[in-house]
Amino acid sequence: MTRKMQFRTDSLNKMSSEVSGFVDDLSQAVESKTGIAKKYKHILICGMGASAIGGRIFADSMYYESGITVYIAKTMALPKWVDKDTLFVACSYSGNTVETLYMYDQAFEAGLDVVSVTQGGKLLACTKKNGNPLVMIGGDDMQPRSAIGWFIGTLAAVIEDAADLPSGSR
Repeated sequence: MTRKMQFRTDSLNKMSSEVSGFVDDLSQAVESKTGIAKKYKHILICGMGASAIGGRIFADSMYYESGITVYIAKTMALPKWVDKDTLFVACSYSGNTVETLYMYDQAFEAGLDVVSVTQGGKLLACTKKNGNPLVMIGGDDMQPRSAIGWFIGTLAAVIEDAADLPSGSR
């Protein structure tokens, strides 16, 4: 007896549609208003998976040219080197990533300047409650890994507003 397997493709079709909007998402996101009014020596980006990829891209591409240090944290503790010249960026598409929320609380309690990048959840609620700058991920509700254009563009806007960058870096 031969059994025919059926595969559901709706998730793949949705992902294909979401990823095809990458360029549009990126161009909208780089124009994000961040509410950052100060320049920093260090930027610590906390996010997991796709939420931190935009920061990693900029940290790598600016490595030799920039006077600012961009670090990516995928941990549950602030590094000892953070100080008042450090901007903490909490990134979570859903706004419910446990590691990011935990680090957000630590950064806020340590008195660091904090900006959040999210589409909702507990991170949005904490940010509004605490009055930190907020950069919303735009677009329709999508799978977090499909929001890569939003994260790259949004973090580019955050880094540009928070850092003295070499000309032509964005």
